[in-house]
Amino acid sequence: MCRVVSFASGKGGVGKTSLVSNLGVLNAQAGKKTLLIDADWSLGKLGIVLGARPRWTIDSVLEGKISLQEAIEPVRENLCLLGSPTGMMGFEELSEPMRNQLYFDLDTVVSDYDTVFLDHSS
Repeated sequence: MCRVVSFASGKGGVGKTSLVSNLGVLNAQAGKKTLLIDADWSLGKLGIVLGARPRWTIDSVLEGKISLQEAIEPVRENLCLLGSPTGMMGFEELSEPMRNQLYFDLDTVVSDYDTVFLDHSS
């Protein structure tokens, strides 16, 4: 069973991204298949911290260009990333059908992982 852990704060600059990236790397090094989701759509930088340049981000999924599974990219052994489209509207601004589709898409992929860490703004 996958464990999902979400990190949020109403204030920026408190270390959420550093915490998520470090926990993700440690978890992966411990042999657990780990997915990091950069859900800070206004200023996502999880890929930068990890030294990764995702080809796809969640906006490509929402626009129907690719599937959610295709947007998840390996960063290193046991560690994958779903990148954020920096500067895009926030999750709360998505229409209800888009939010529901994203939720159901995520529900289908999380079973492939031992742990999912979400890094988001609030």
